[in-house]
Amino acid sequence: MENQSNSGGLSLFTLLFVAFLVCKLGEITAIQHWSWWWIFAPLWIPALLVIAAYLFEIIKILFKK
Repeated sequence: MENQSNSGGLSLFTLLFVAFLVCKLGEITAIQHWSWWWIFAPLWIPALLVIAAYLFEIIKILFKK
């Protein structure tokens, strides 16, 4: 029998996004004046960092010769 691990939890970035979204829609604090780009930033910035890391590795492999 195999042991399977499933975190099933929300990431820090997801929780941060939800907090920003609630503050924006509820017009709470200074976040209500933020652009929607910054409200969604906890979702797109980590994805952008992963893509950048993959590109860096590909470039490193290509120029290793």
